Amino acid sequence: MSNVRQHQNTVSHHSLEIDVPVVVFDGVCNLCNTAVQFILDNETDQALHFAAAQSPAGQRLLRRSGFDTEDLRTFVFMLNGQCFTKAHAATRVAEHLRYPWRAARILRFLPHPLLDWCYDRVANNRYQWFGKRDVCMTPRPGLQARFIVD
Repeated sequence: MSNVRQHQNTVSHHSLEIDVPVVVFDGVCNLCNTAVQFILDNETDQALHFAAAQSPAGQRLLRRSGFDTEDLRTFVFMLNGQCFTKAHAATRVAEHLRYPWRAARILRFLPHPLLDWCYDRVANNRYQWFGKRDVCMTPRPGLQARFIVD
């Protein structure tokens, strides 16, 4: 069994007993991949882990959490047994970013229907506006341990 250890937390790839924060993202979406790179470049604690929704691990995480693995139009942020989606997930991830990006967490005080409406407009058009890859992104050297793939 392969394990990833980060800040005394363990991600078991095979059983997916998750006790670290995990971002499940659309691995073929250019916007989503750019967002993951942005998070990696701007996070403060390097505690976040990532799983492409199309990977075996991403599929199991989504299924186990009750999400439709065929029609996922949001990224999912899993933290302490809770799942956050859409704009709410983004504001939770912002808590892990350096300033000034961390200030985006204040958006969570805006009405959720408004934030989700804005999020849905981008999510529903992400492939047309930003493009799509044929295969999921490959993490750059030194970051492979932060990506859960199997």
